[in-house]
Amino acid sequence: MTERARPWNADPYQSGNSGQFLTALEALMLAGAHLHSGGRFADVGCGSGELAQAMATRNFEVVANDYSPSMVEATRQRCADLPVEASVQDAHELSLPENSFQVVHSSWMIHWLSDATTAVRAMARATTPGGLVVLQWSCGQKRADGFALRDVVNSVIARPAWQERLKDAPFATYQHPHDEVADLLRAEGLDVLHVETDVQAQEGNGDPEALRRGLKAAAFHTQAEALGDDADKFIDEVIHALLDSGALNPHNARVIARRPNVTQPAVRRFPLSVGHLEVSSVENLSPLMRRIRFRVDAPKLEPSQPAETITVIWPAEGADQIVLPEIGRWRFPANAGRQHTANLTIRSLDGDQLTADFFLHGEHGRMSRWAAAAKPGDRIGFGGSRVHWVPDPTADWVLFAGDETALPSIAAIAATLPAGQRAVAVIEVRDEAEKIDLGDVEVHWILRGDREPGVGDAIEQAVRGLEFPQGRAQVWGGGESSLIRSLRRHLVHERGLTRDQVCVLGYWNRPNRGESQ
Repeated sequence: MTERARPWNADPYQSGNSGQFLTALEALMLAGAHLHSGGRFADVGCGSGELAQAMATRNFEVVANDYSPSMVEATRQRCADLPVEASVQDAHELSLPENSFQVVHSSWMIHWLSDATTAVRAMARATTPGGLVVLQWSCGQKRADGFALRDVVNSVIARPAWQERLKDAPFATYQHPHDEVADLLRAEGLDVLHVETDVQAQEGNGDPEALRRGLKAAAFHTQAEALGDDADKFIDEVIHALLDSGALNPHNARVIARRPNVTQPAVRRFPLSVGHLEVSSVENLSPLMRRIRFRVDAPKLEPSQPAETITVIWPAEGADQIVLPEIGRWRFPANAGRQHTANLTIRSLDGDQLTADFFLHGEHGRMSRWAAAAKPGDRIGFGGSRVHWVPDPTADWVLFAGDETALPSIAAIAATLPAGQRAVAVIEVRDEAEKIDLGDVEVHWILRGDREPGVGDAIEQAVRGLEFPQGRAQVWGGGESSLIRSLRRHLVHERGLTRDQVCVLGYWNRPNRGESQ
């Protein structure tokens, strides 16, 4: 009979596995635009719902499942007011609707499956064109490398002190080599874009208590339940045995694959460049739009497409120093505190001079407040860059839609459109003074007047009133998050555009939903 781990209890899992949540976010950073462009997101092995919650606040509709009823209930409670549907499901028999998700994610789950074939195939088939499968799991070493971790753990379980007490609590962890998982994804028609081994997933590196806590909550939760107060002693014996045998390495693997689609940007490590931006000049383009030019103090910032974004960084609360993430992974030192961040569009980059335009929408966001007060010599950190626009060579026309926060990106993209390509834009600004020249783009301006930004559905109503030109469309837009979600639904569900044609981004939130993005 196949051995299975018992369903997890959500409370100890949440307290012992924040490091695993952070690596899941790190893996999704590699997905670039998908992290911010919304759509449908499947979270297989959702745990206690931290990631489902994070993705739902980034404009995704989330379908989450887990083998543990306790985990599913925790997810439902955490995501009660968000577009998250959570259910109990055994991934051995995983069922997902095919061709339905922009991102299918599973972190730290498939090593609990005696046979991962059904789950991996179901996740691959659930992706839309351009959709990603993002997987992380332990015991991903190649077959030829053996499975020393399992052998050592089982030797400890076989000791007289534990053998009888753990006879009904086997170590039900399984080896799924990364090359075999990648081959399964390729067999389903996906391109494997990224393979990484020895991913660091456990928080508290070098801290024995943190290591014990994490192992007790996850890898050895079945044994911990069976042993009660003696669980720590058993786990210490396992740790020492693994150290003595050189088998402590869990061989954590990460694989990212994509269903082919010509309009999707390449997955690349993020950030490829980290450093500082120093304000060199400030210019008010209009009462509400400020242009800031920066000197870039960093190597290798080389955008390949118009309107790429960087993530700018301010010091953590109460700190004076900017702390930068690691190159290639969005991870900060453990003692750095929570850095304040926001995404910023590159308007242009000429050598070491970067130009960006900022919409001054009052006190609604940290970036707006900072830009309003910025002066030459001020410095911020950054990591970058991400692609959000890749021209679709099969598109007959382009639709832009958004408010002032999207205007710098629209302008950057419009300037690169092929001569003669039809482009239509629906843009909301406060008044005539905020309009800009977009060349040959057919612009439908909406003048907001005294109405607060992000209130009302004027952009969506204007798009609804358009008679779309014939042929294939490519859509790009941005604005307040809740309004963007509604616009996306209209374009996909009512206009019949496929999700790979539509990239509309929630750039910022109204104050009652948090700070600006």
